[in-house]
Amino acid sequence: MKFSELKKHLSSEVLKRAYLLTGDDEYLFLSALKFFKNTVTIMPEINISVHDGASDAKKILEDLESAPFASPHRLVIVNGFKGDFKVFEKYLKEPNPSSVLVVCAKEVKEALKKLQNYFETVDCSRVDERFIRAFVNKVLSEHGTSIEETALKLLLDYTNHYMFAISTNIEKLAMLRMNSVITIQDIKDNVPAGYDFKIYELSDAIAKSEREKISNIILSLYAEKMPSSTLMSLVYSHFRRLLYCAVTSGGVGELSKNLGVKEFAVSKYLAQSKKYSVKSLKGIVDKFHELDFSIKSGKIEADIAFELFVTNIV
Repeated sequence: MKFSELKKHLSSEVLKRAYLLTGDDEYLFLSALKFFKNTVTIMPEINISVHDGASDAKKILEDLESAPFASPHRLVIVNGFKGDFKVFEKYLKEPNPSSVLVVCAKEVKEALKKLQNYFETVDCSRVDERFIRAFVNKVLSEHGTSIEETALKLLLDYTNHYMFAISTNIEKLAMLRMNSVITIQDIKDNVPAGYDFKIYELSDAIAKSEREKISNIILSLYAEKMPSSTLMSLVYSHFRRLLYCAVTSGGVGELSKNLGVKEFAVSKYLAQSKKYSVKSLKGIVDKFHELDFSIKSGKIEADIAFELFVTNIV
């Protein structure tokens, strides 16, 4: 089930006994949990229990087996459980009909994957652009505000389509430009660009040999206290995806599945990969492997290696 289908499901259908929330957007996780909590209208302080990653499985099972108090069902939320999910297998085979279990797991690891058939999975990954546009328009209309198309596109690029960042920034922008229009300059002045956008911009500047822009982007990344080793890995991952897109046939959907990224990101990789030759992309990836080996063998510091990496590409 997609996140966009959840609210309707909870309001119009019989609840399942167990749900699994998975994905990469924190805003959607929090919104989904709010929807579930709203299903408990009678004494929620008693009929809703929340367990964090360190919780004892025995206590969670006790809550699941407990009857709700004057309510049609009890809600048990388990967030980031660090134990072995196998202990829940017996319960999931014969769940308490008056309890609803909600497990939050951004990544479905092997132990949980084996039990996934017992859950209704809710995908809280980044949503499509149509959903985002509807959300943005709703927020802006409440403030009598609108947004230029170029400004909206830049906002999506800066936030990499993450609803958490979009929701925070669109509220701020709507207040800033109440009864007016949000411009592209408003985005540049008020919305921090995410790492993914900066890496994309860095790659674009490298393709065009724009040395000053390259230097400015690197300085901005260093200013955010990003370790050189992490920065180098992000840049390498970006170029590896560009190479994959350059040498692999298939549609956006297939590439998206193979790379494990959203289709909007694949479209950007495809467009940017055309700015390089396959030979140059392979050379960049090979250079990374050389420097990575030098770092791990203690021949060179990560800071110097990253500067060499970028310098040699240009």
